[in-house]
Amino acid sequence: MKIRAILSSRTFYLAWALISALGLAIASYIDPYVFGFTAFAAAFVSGFLVLVSVVMGWRSLMWAIVCAIPTALAFMLLSTYNWA
Repeated sequence: MKIRAILSSRTFYLAWALISALGLAIASYIDPYVFGFTAFAAAFVSGFLVLVSVVMGWRSLMWAIVCAIPTALAFMLLSTYNWA
């Protein structure tokens, strides 16, 4: 029952957005490949949270989409890198 309360709380999703944004910002200064792998890991977690929010109830879907914004911005930034 506590897991359901945690997963329906907007604070949980906003905390993940902040953690992923900080992690992606730090990884972007380390190396482009580290940043890429971090972006894929953040996308996996964010996608999982979106799926969980749909299963738990549609009320928290908006917050789950908000928590995926840093990951979407990271992929937009990754598309500008010259990998050759």
